Amino acid sequence: MALAVIAMAVLGTLFWAMCIVDRVPAGDLRERIERELPRGSTIADINRFLEREDVGYSEPGPARPWSVLRDRGVDSDTTVISAIYRNAGPRWTFVGDEFIQVFFVLGADLRLEEIIFVPGSTFL
Repeated sequence: MALAVIAMAVLGTLFWAMCIVDRVPAGDLRERIERELPRGSTIADINRFLEREDVGYSEPGPARPWSVLRDRGVDSDTTVISAIYRNAGPRWTFVGDEFIQVFFVLGADLRLEEIIFVPGSTFL
């Protein structure tokens, strides 16, 4: 009986450890990005930063495909770069993936005007 209790405790601990993932706190992410990429940063600056961060990101393109940007008043022809930070948000999760999608909104001169952070999640 005692062995069964110990085994269940060990299995429970292992399961819990598997659910805990190294996460990027959303506030830290916002702070770091805004510090490294001030308003007026170029596309090259943004690309270098995202490559250092080892984050997947898009080529500059129109905001048209993203309704979340339209909902925030970004014109559909505005140029944006989209990046996704996975494992961002809560410190633990049982299923799925928490992420923050970051949109770098560029002005007519193709320099950074605004950064929009959109939290999201997927579930298995």
